[in-house]
Amino acid sequence: MSIFKDKICIVTGGASGIGLNLSKQLAGHGAHVIMADINFEQVEKATEALLKNGLKVKAVKLDVTDKFAFKKIIEDTAAEYGKLDYLFNNAGIVIIGEVRDINLDHMTRVLDVNLNGLLYGTYHAYHLMVKQGSGHIINLSSVEGVLPFPLTASYVGTKHAVFGLTESLWVEAAGTGVDLTIICPGYIRTPLLTDSETVNTTSENVLSSYLAILFEKLSAITPDVCAKLILKAVIKKKTIAFVPKIGRLFWWNYRIWPMGYLRMLRFFHRLDRKRLKKLQKR
Repeated sequence: MSIFKDKICIVTGGASGIGLNLSKQLAGHGAHVIMADINFEQVEKATEALLKNGLKVKAVKLDVTDKFAFKKIIEDTAAEYGKLDYLFNNAGIVIIGEVRDINLDHMTRVLDVNLNGLLYGTYHAYHLMVKQGSGHIINLSSVEGVLPFPLTASYVGTKHAVFGLTESLWVEAAGTGVDLTIICPGYIRTPLLTDSETVNTTSENVLSSYLAILFEKLSAITPDVCAKLILKAVIKKKTIAFVPKIGRLFWWNYRIWPMGYLRMLRFFHRLDRKRLKKLQKR
């Protein structure tokens, strides 16, 4: 019997990508899954398909940057089901471009969704779970939450913050019955990567860059496989999980030789910048 059977789960960003695959797999294990997303039409369509297969899912509209709405969904879920067992803070966005090209509104929007949105969910779920004496919060950071990376500076900053926030709360949670897990996905081909807003570049150019090709060859996995690895980490109550595991190797390499890693990134970024200029002249 799965440990997720009859458990109550909220998954943010549940309409697509990793969130959708997490929702499918949790429901497949017998969990009650509240699939929350700002795109209600898309998440409702996703739940309809799962309901036809007899899975226990529910679609809710949620803008994670609305702290009152996030609190209400957590409270409503606990009131309806009597508890909340798992919160998967998965919702996130990225705006791709160099800082000199993007504007401050771009950066604050990424901050609001990736950090503030996650903070609101974590805060309200944690307080509820402490009162329950049980629960598990899973926060999605990224391999870019432990490594620098060009063209996504605001995203990288938020994911570093998510990592630090969750680590610190894990320490505080000792003796409360509440578990916390940090997930650091690597190169996953999801709408976050392929359909993101770009400034002075395109998704196609980014995905064909030297750095993207390098990381794809070393660590690319599908959203379905990523979700399976995440749930394995949750079952084992891991504090930090890299999916796939090679992300940990990148992290250790950076910790041991930070300037070497930074110089490597700068070298490839310069090559990509030259390549992009040539493409723009065509």
